[in-house]
Amino acid sequence: PPEILLERILERKVKNILSGNFNLTETYNYSFVGESQLKKLNLDFTNYLKLVNPISDQQNLLRQNLLIGLLSNVKVNQFNYDEISLFEVGRIYLDTPGTFDKAGNDLERLPYQEKRIAFVLSGKSGNYFFEAKGIVERFLELVLNNGWETEFVSIEDFPVYSDSKKSARIRINNHDLGLITTIDDSVAKRFGLKNETVVTEINFAELLALFNVCPLKKYQPLSKYPAIS
Repeated sequence: PPEILLERILERKVKNILSGNFNLTETYNYSFVGESQLKKLNLDFTNYLKLVNPISDQQNLLRQNLLIGLLSNVKVNQFNYDEISLFEVGRIYLDTPGTFDKAGNDLERLPYQEKRIAFVLSGKSGNYFFEAKGIVERFLELVLNNGWETEFVSIEDFPVYSDSKKSARIRINNHDLGLITTIDDSVAKRFGLKNETVVTEINFAELLALFNVCPLKKYQPLSKYPAIS
């Protein structure tokens, strides 16, 4: 029989919940970003991995978050929709040795890869930060199904692109899962975003660690001889 991979089961569950329960649209973005995009978000790109043969000058670096792709999606679609709600499950790449062997001789390893879950809410109605918090809370309840309470912790070292008053770290069962943040107005304007935009990013590996200790629901047949009171 095929091997049971909890990572694959969790990813399928995550996508089903975000699309089915919250009506978010899944998007697939390139793993490449450009220096100009990072500058607009005040991000330092000196430690980003640079491609030897980029497909364009605007996509010459490997991404370190899913944020830029989703914001670009919002920028392109904001003139056609009053509200935008998208999500992506993808990998980021950091300039440090990872777990994958590069040449098969265990002498050199590929850069560290980390899978993440991210979703973005944007539109004219406002209050998307609180809506995103509600989605995160209910999403974790549906994924883990164990009664753990989701905490939203204030951030001191908030990202350079975020509104400090509308940002929080996501924590559950003493695990830091990720970040929920509203893009600062000046940064949003520089990036070309017309409306309030809130981005949430969750570490897939941390969520998988919690998912591993949650019992899976199993079905069993009714008794052939049920009890009678």
